Amino acid sequence: MGAKTGHEMRERIKNAGHGGDRRSLSGPASFFQRRVRPVRLAVMGASLVIAFLLGALFVSYGSKLYEDWRQDRLFHRAAALLQQGRLNEASDTAQELLGRHPDSLPALYILAEVAEKENLEEAVSRREQIARLLPKDADSQLNLASAALRFGKLDLAREALDGVAPTDRDRAAFHVVAGWLARAEGNLAEQEEQFAAAVKKEPTNDLYQFNLAALRIRSSDVAKSAKARDTLQRLSKVAPYRTGVLRALLNDAVERNDLGAADNFAQQLQMSPEVTFGDYLLCLNFYRKLDEKKFRLLLDKVKPFAARNFNDLASLMRLGRICNSEELVAAETLDAHFRDLRMGRLQIFASRLSGNCDSSITVSQRWSC
Repeated sequence: MGAKTGHEMRERIKNAGHGGDRRSLSGPASFFQRRVRPVRLAVMGASLVIAFLLGALFVSYGSKLYEDWRQDRLFHRAAALLQQGRLNEASDTAQELLGRHPDSLPALYILAEVAEKENLEEAVSRREQIARLLPKDADSQLNLASAALRFGKLDLAREALDGVAPTDRDRAAFHVVAGWLARAEGNLAEQEEQFAAAVKKEPTNDLYQFNLAALRIRSSDVAKSAKARDTLQRLSKVAPYRTGVLRALLNDAVERNDLGAADNFAQQLQMSPEVTFGDYLLCLNFYRKLDEKKFRLLLDKVKPFAARNFNDLASLMRLGRICNSEELVAAETLDAHFRDLRMGRLQIFASRLSGNCDSSITVSQRWSC
């Protein structure tokens, strides 16, 4: 009995020892597991947050990339249409681009170019928007001044030129625009000075040479006018300036009463691809003094053109009053669509025109910067 009791005691002690060891080993493991689970949850949460942020960043960046691609595509399409002369389509494409980006400079540039090509006053407002977005850009201010001058907005032109930084006022382009402003203000001496400054800055620029020569050919200084005439004769062989040169040379020949040279220039001007209705009037005014036959032939050629445009018809009627020629204003020579109420309005308008005017008709130059 005593032996059995001793044996049981040893077994209990042994089992108690093993049990204590198991509890002592499982305690730290359980504690570690309890610590690991929150860490895993935190890592998983952080991973989800990072994944969400990366996804949002990707979507945002991808959307921006697409929008930039779309904007570039619209701009290049509008520019291509403009170059092809498809002005309405170019304008529509640029308007679409402007609708997506109200301050899109590429769109504003396209719309300004289209308006200038179509001789629309909208060009001024477009140039104003560009100048407002680029207040320190000299070219933007000069373009605005040029557009304002084209539509007689002299105050705006002065303001734009005043906005050009002093460091940019010695550029040839600035002198050209300043010269045209002086012309609009009636200051021909200032105009010549500014054009001469532009030529001095860029002596090989044919446009600046043309501007100065077309002005100086009428100078009372014989040396200046002779040099200008030589310059224009040279430029008459340069395609972009040929028509403008012929106008200047024709006016000069008429003023000098050089009828042979004037006849030659008049014929060349009529054959020019860029001849305008004003050019035809210039030739008509010359032929009425020189050659009755050529006058009648050109008159018959001009009448259909005049019937299509209010201003041209009024100019032709005005020339008719100068020439005292009833043929010029005879209603039966006009197209049928002018024999309605509009024809009556045109006759009323023409009747109000002054009959006293200079015997020579000159065509003003178009400026370009």
